[in-house]
Amino acid sequence: MKDIISTFREIREKNYGYNYSHYPYLAQWKRNPYTFFKAKLYLELGTILVFLLLKTRIKPNTVTVAYIMLVIAGGICLAIPMKFLILVGIIIFYFVGSLDWADGPLARERNQTSITGDILDPYSALVGMTCFWSGIGLYLVHKSIQGVIYISPDITNFTSCLFTSHNSSIICNESYKIC
Repeated sequence: MKDIISTFREIREKNYGYNYSHYPYLAQWKRNPYTFFKAKLYLELGTILVFLLLKTRIKPNTVTVAYIMLVIAGGICLAIPMKFLILVGIIIFYFVGSLDWADGPLARERNQTSITGDILDPYSALVGMTCFWSGIGLYLVHKSIQGVIYISPDITNFTSCLFTSHNSSIICNESYKIC
């Protein structure tokens, strides 16, 4: 039993160490209470997921694809004007980030980092943002707020442009590493 606990603790320490070294503001309770709480929640849930996923053959990119599928479902739930589905969409969007905080640590634990993962991870965030804002936009359209019809496609176009330029940047950076 001690081996399982120490292994979980090691994963947890690595996860916290990595994220706090890359994003030191996550540990600043007084300056960012919401970010602090949400980062702790995602770190803990992500660590539990990594610990459990290490016992399976599920690949890190599969976790990222599951994230993408969930945010699409969440956006659809937000767009349908039914209280239960809107609540489901909100819950999905609040907790789905734990998958995003699990795919990277899982890849590092298994030594399965890849260019595909480097591209897929920020893409999933853009898909998540697009689905969230499109779902909210369609919800507002259902509530007959004028002008929102014009905003929702603009958000989708903007995020697709971000995705294209971001992928070009990643591919160029990886090409320079190889040379």
